[in-house]
Amino acid sequence: MPKLAAGELSEHPSKGYRLSCGWYMKDGKKTPKVFWLGKEKKRAILEAQKIRWSAPIAAAMGGWTKEYERQARGIDTLGLVRQRFQEAERVRLELAPHVPPR
Repeated sequence: MPKLAAGELSEHPSKGYRLSCGWYMKDGKKTPKVFWLGKEKKRAILEAQKIRWSAPIAAAMGGWTKEYERQARGIDTLGLVRQRFQEAERVRLELAPHVPPR
């Protein structure tokens, strides 16, 4: 099978999209971690970004664990973005209320 371009997801005809990212310990050996992301491409891309973003932390913890995978997948990225924009607007209003938003 040819190597995929950076950022691409592989697709299985019946199982959907998957991502191989990082590793976990199985029987004392490092084993590549495969994440199944579902059949809907847009949702799979969003899930893949959350997993990739969390991968360095998983590596620093000694590899992926079921608990950390659950935590990483549970991140509400759109909610976090909305929250950050609201916080930025609040700070803008406090520091420069006379400047209109762009």
